[in-house]
Amino acid sequence: MTKKSLLNQCTPPIVWNAVASVKTAVRTTARKARERDDSSHARNGSTQALDIYWDAAMGEALETWGEGTAWTEIRFLMANCHGKALDIACGTGKTMEILAPFNDLEIHGCDISDFLINKAIERGIPRERLKVCDATVTGYEDDFFDYSYSIGSMEHFTEEGVLSLITEARRITKFSSMHHLPVARNGKDNGWITPWHSYHNNSVDWWLARFHSVYTRVHVIDSKWEDNLSVGKWFICMKDSAPALKD
Repeated sequence: MTKKSLLNQCTPPIVWNAVASVKTAVRTTARKARERDDSSHARNGSTQALDIYWDAAMGEALETWGEGTAWTEIRFLMANCHGKALDIACGTGKTMEILAPFNDLEIHGCDISDFLINKAIERGIPRERLKVCDATVTGYEDDFFDYSYSIGSMEHFTEEGVLSLITEARRITKFSSMHHLPVARNGKDNGWITPWHSYHNNSVDWWLARFHSVYTRVHVIDSKWEDNLSVGKWFICMKDSAPALKD
């Protein structure tokens, strides 16, 4: 007979139930403490929630998110562009697929999630044009791309991450980098909010301050995308090597 069996026979069930209850309470308390800590970080924008990028539900949402709005607009923005372009935080490669008919463009994509990159490969995006990496430290050479863009991604970075992403995009992009972002419908700086997926819901001026810390020329263009909290804007960031753009 094992020691455990002997203890089971000699110890009243109420004792084991009490021990189990204590263990459960300790685990629950620890879990709630972690959740409070994570929630606190999420509220102040000091931590970016990354697990969601390995969630199948997120992969499905990325398949329809920009229909009739951002995905139509990126076609217009890229229609007269030539050369190599990078889709920053490309997700499942849906936008890359949409731009594939533009024969003068060679579209590449990068994303932090190997799960989403594999989805892009499954849809037929050439593996050699995809890269798993942090968008703030991509590893691409200076001016490797003629253009770059991000759609619905930069707002999910921490404040430090936002500046790092803007800086990295400028480094690896020769001409212009275009970013689709939600801005607060009420025109205020509402900070880091967490309706489902944490993001900055701030004013146009808040975003312009970040972009102007890296770029001299930044154009803001309205997007048709909107929800009950935000409206969409394109921030078109031009390097000195880019031709002048008339408003």
